[in-house]
Amino acid sequence: MLLTVVEHPDPRLTAQCSNVGVFDAALNKLVDSMIDVMYTKAGVGLAAPQVGVLQRLVIIDPSAGDEANQLVTLINPSVTWRSVEKETEAEGCLSMPGTILQVPRSVAVDVEYHDVKGLRQVMRCNGFKARIVQHEVDHLDGIMMFERASNLARMLAKKSIGKIR
Repeated sequence: MLLTVVEHPDPRLTAQCSNVGVFDAALNKLVDSMIDVMYTKAGVGLAAPQVGVLQRLVIIDPSAGDEANQLVTLINPSVTWRSVEKETEAEGCLSMPGTILQVPRSVAVDVEYHDVKGLRQVMRCNGFKARIVQHEVDHLDGIMMFERASNLARMLAKKSIGKIR
């Protein structure tokens, strides 16, 4: 399955994604293709709408493939808890190449999801991993990172990404 990264302002990036209902070989093939795309683009996360698939599917690897056992596939993820403490850090997005924004995010989150076998999982994420999960789950809800940034950051980003909301 040949996938390419969809770039802003493609309308699929602001669409609500549907839950995955079938855990089968086709889903595994999609996951494998998304992993290939993410590593080829040197990313740390990728959401299905970023490759034009409007399903609730995310892959993350905070090490960008540099460390074993860091890759996680989250199907139908839902952030169920966010820490009150937030940090504002630089974020990039494969769908907005060359754009870096300062985005506030909770420093820790709990996420419920299904694995590729359809088994329910719960994971607590802290720091960079929490940031990645929040960024990618936002994609599933049609939210781009500039929507989380300050008005000033949004104005500065307009120079590199054109007219945004």
